Amino acid sequence: MDPAGIYRTTYLDDMSIVRTKTQWTILISALILTVLAPFYLSKNLIDVMSLSCCILISTLGIQILTGYAGQISVGQAAFYGVGAYASAILVNDLGVPFIFSVFLSGLIAAAVGSAFGIPSLRLKGFYLVMATLAGQIIIIYLVSHMHFTGGMVGHKANYPSIGPLTFDTGPRLFWLNFSFLLLMTLMAKNIVRGRWGRAFIAVRDNDLAANVMGINVYRTKIFAFAVGCFFAGIGGSLAAHYTGMIHPTQFTLMDSIWYLGYIIIGGLSSITGCYFGVIFFVTIKEILTHLPVSAEMAQYILPITDVAFGVVIILILIFDPKGLNHRWELFKGYYRIWPLGYK
Repeated sequence: MDPAGIYRTTYLDDMSIVRTKTQWTILISALILTVLAPFYLSKNLIDVMSLSCCILISTLGIQILTGYAGQISVGQAAFYGVGAYASAILVNDLGVPFIFSVFLSGLIAAAVGSAFGIPSLRLKGFYLVMATLAGQIIIIYLVSHMHFTGGMVGHKANYPSIGPLTFDTGPRLFWLNFSFLLLMTLMAKNIVRGRWGRAFIAVRDNDLAANVMGINVYRTKIFAFAVGCFFAGIGGSLAAHYTGMIHPTQFTLMDSIWYLGYIIIGGLSSITGCYFGVIFFVTIKEILTHLPVSAEMAQYILPITDVAFGVVIILILIFDPKGLNHRWELFKGYYRIWPLGYK
């Protein structure tokens, strides 16, 4: 819904993502503040924001796969790990330039995800959940016992470099991850509002009706898994070179479940909802882990993070199943007609 007085006279205007001068002003201001964050925020906060960029990219993938295509997956953390290991091996062991390894890692994760997405051709709901759960367990088992992945010792990932520029400091890593986040957000936005996005929604709502309309349901489901895992692979690749060392314990089943929690809190079928969900969770986690308490109390507070997040998910499902993005849309609708609100 556009504000009153805004009219579209060309197809280019109608397809634009940012439509008004106010939106452009807010967007540019937010980008400038974010890019300059290393100059006025602490190192710890920049580290959190850098890793959050990687998680957000992977969350965009699970949003496309589950929120738009309706294919529930509890293996996103494993595909995130596939991208991380693939990039570390490509860069450290094979000498592939980082800029190529990032996208190759995404493609490798997409290929692996497509293989585990094949059961979605015949399975739905709970049965598909169990199939993706098997994928999570199998992938983590393999990377834990293969020689070239480092097994339980883990695998080193060098600092990323593009040409003569090496990203070996906190601010540089943040700018790199944030740049990829913007790129992948734009890609996700264009996918979901294009023909593939409409196909995903049709299959999610009623795959039989979608098939009658001429949509190849099988190809659409496999492509949804490929796209979702491609995003996970990109995020994992960036996270590997950010942390410098990867280990199988970094990609747990609980992390895969939290990815679903992010999009539930933020709002299903919403790219913006991914940002709300991840930022909300990271904020809660940082607040609880940095409370000014004694060491004895800290050991009891840290587990509360997961408990608090679980409680929030339950409350969201009960009182506002559409998530935080729905509240944001209501606020924008109220703002656009203020002060002429009505009941």
